[in-house]
Amino acid sequence: MTLTSMLDAPQSPLRRFLAQEVPDVRRLRAAFRAALPPAAPVLGTQGTVLRWPLVGMAVDHRLRCAMRADVPRGRAVEAGAAVAESVLGTHPAAGRAVVRAVSQMLEELQRAAVHYKLDDRTRPVVRDQAVEERVARLCLGAAIAEEAFRCPDPANSLLVRSAHPGFGLEELLLLASEDEIRDVVSVIAAADRGLSALRAHAAPEQVVIAPTFEGSADVGGADGDWLVGGRLIDVKTTIHPGKLPLTDIYQLCGYALLDYHDAHRMTHLGWYSARPGAAIAWDEAEFFALLGARRPLPELRERTAHLLQQRRRAPTPTPQAGTTHSLPAAGTAKAATPPPATPARPTMVSWQEPDQDHPGQLLCGRALIHDTTAHPADITRLYTRAEIIDRWGTDSIHINPPDEQLAAWVQRFDLTTKDAMLRTIASLHSMAGTVGDVHGWGDWSLPVFEAACAGLFRWWTWRLQQLAEADRAEIDAQVRALDRWCWAIYDDREMEGARD
Repeated sequence: MTLTSMLDAPQSPLRRFLAQEVPDVRRLRAAFRAALPPAAPVLGTQGTVLRWPLVGMAVDHRLRCAMRADVPRGRAVEAGAAVAESVLGTHPAAGRAVVRAVSQMLEELQRAAVHYKLDDRTRPVVRDQAVEERVARLCLGAAIAEEAFRCPDPANSLLVRSAHPGFGLEELLLLASEDEIRDVVSVIAAADRGLSALRAHAAPEQVVIAPTFEGSADVGGADGDWLVGGRLIDVKTTIHPGKLPLTDIYQLCGYALLDYHDAHRMTHLGWYSARPGAAIAWDEAEFFALLGARRPLPELRERTAHLLQQRRRAPTPTPQAGTTHSLPAAGTAKAATPPPATPARPTMVSWQEPDQDHPGQLLCGRALIHDTTAHPADITRLYTRAEIIDRWGTDSIHINPPDEQLAAWVQRFDLTTKDAMLRTIASLHSMAGTVGDVHGWGDWSLPVFEAACAGLFRWWTWRLQQLAEADRAEIDAQVRALDRWCWAIYDDREMEGARD
């Protein structure tokens, strides 16, 4: 189970530990917001939609070059190309073309970083317009490849959907829109001011990109964004820089705690908020004081190590009576050679159960099963949450019911229920036919999106009734402002031929 999934699950041991030991996130959030300058406007042509996850990853790649002109190889970008090649196994020529194009893109990005001395501390971050646009396009190409690695269903990733035997570097780079390129360039312009102190603090050779920690293996291989001369900095590329989600705070805190024996000699912890161009950090003592830490940092690290390593050492549960298992046939002297390992594929299942707080109402939702290799899932049936937990365990699932979706928006972004609904609708609308859910589980196909929309509005029925009449009208108006096929779902009408 990864650090991110541990922090996303309210009942995970690590999440409960952090809630108990560093309980005062509001003070840190308030201090962060107080230090933020105004953000640069989001660029885009009216009627177009920017793919924010790709833009964010591209900005991250470009900022890394400004800190250290060394493009990592063998990491998420090339892993994305390898995943795409695997998915395209029945079309090997297309898979090879993707790998070749991604490799050429990384080579050109490395050459550009060195040739233009993007990490030169004596020069501004920003180069001339033509250079920045080309580098932005290369970084967006890297983001498209990385998406294939991070997407739960790589077959739906942009890289795989675009692949063919003649796929090449320029075609990869043309997958980014002009609006996305302009937005990346605009965000980087703020780095001249925002990164000046960090760049002055540490020479390129003193910067570690994607640092790992002693306890990284205990949480699935976690790595941070930058370690700049002892300052651990996480990069935020969100279009809402004032929103500092609880999970972002716990993630940065978690990185510091995973450095069990202070091997990195961290002095400061903080964020670089890319759109306003602001590096905001506190020394370690002040950071944990703002969080209301109840113990000294060395003791918190010791307790974190004990918690996570105890979890890793936990024995596999013994089979219970009545549990069905696959056993060798009678008389078999030796187990058959197992087939080659296949990549774990997540599966979404549905659940439904009575709402204990509202008699007569049903709660229903979806659960992401991270790996169904050992215990296959039946996607045609309705489970209960208890059945899902019993079958796959709390460490390998992420239950995401509608009311918890709303609760996540409220908790992570300090929103009212109405505003959480509006934000969810906006998220659905902005991504149109390939919708990423609120936790960023990759791209959804249109049929999945149809089902999500239809369920979403059914799930909200009783919550809508609790809102004031004017607020209900606003929600209803926003729902009806969705694309034609979206509000056709809402009105439970035929899709009238709408397709991907």
